[in-house]
Amino acid sequence: MRKAIVGLVVTVCVAVFAAPRAQAAKVYWTDHDAHKIQRADLDGSNVEDLVTTGLDVPAEISLDGAGGKMYWADELADKVQRANLDGSNVQDLITGADGAAGVALDLAADKVYWTEAWADAIRRADLDGSNVENLVTTGLLVPVAIDLDLTNGKMYWVEQQGAGADDLVRRADLDGGNVETLVSSGIEDAWGIAVDPAGGKVYWTAFATDKIQRANLDGSNVEDLLVSQPNPRGIALDVAAGKMYWADRDLNSIQRADLDGSNAEDVVTGLSGPGGVALDLTIIPEPAGLGFLGLAAIGLSKRQRRR
Repeated sequence: MRKAIVGLVVTVCVAVFAAPRAQAAKVYWTDHDAHKIQRADLDGSNVEDLVTTGLDVPAEISLDGAGGKMYWADELADKVQRANLDGSNVQDLITGADGAAGVALDLAADKVYWTEAWADAIRRADLDGSNVENLVTTGLLVPVAIDLDLTNGKMYWVEQQGAGADDLVRRADLDGGNVETLVSSGIEDAWGIAVDPAGGKVYWTAFATDKIQRANLDGSNVEDLLVSQPNPRGIALDVAAGKMYWADRDLNSIQRADLDGSNAEDVVTGLSGPGGVALDLTIIPEPAGLGFLGLAAIGLSKRQRRR
């Protein structure tokens, strides 16, 4: 009996200590000038290089935390690519994407969306790059960042209209129908966009006006959140924590603030030219009950020895 109990204790302890531990949430970013993709913990610690070769001008990035994949657009290489979250197994999904800039995921439908800034188009495909569909291919001018509101079946993007014209915040149905212009003034050199469906807000960055702004999902009630913010680029939201993260290309940093723009702080500094930003908020928990089971087994073993 004693041998059986000792065996149980060993088995349970091995299971407890060999099981996956909780993993910290991460912030990922692309770096235009260093031609790489990096990540860190949300507080900026544990910076890691993930993809350091084969990139030209990586722009926006989007994550499938549960599936263990990251997707990005490379504007100069005209590609949409993906890799494992640790940067291994880089794959070309879409080639010939003329000025690929923005990328977003609909994981429930197994779809990747992207913008082509120089082809003035928005397209989507299956997550493996097959079954390419044209969504919006007329009436666009330099669409860059894109994000999805899957709750309401909408995609949002920003367009750069060129010198002398205000840029646009626009949206459409996920199939490209019902294109609407939401904001058409006060934006110059828009770059990043992020949607908070639960909070009813859309956020964007504009690097020529050094601003981060937001509005209601229909474009009403435009607010300045951060002004005199030099060269903000990609933006991502941690709604549960009430935080937004963005890349600042002039300050060469990843920064964050509360969703209303207060309490701004540096997260990662000393970068070369950060662009796109994405958050992996997927936490892999410690298996429930194993620790308790191990302690119970150890207690049982002690009681057996006392007999």
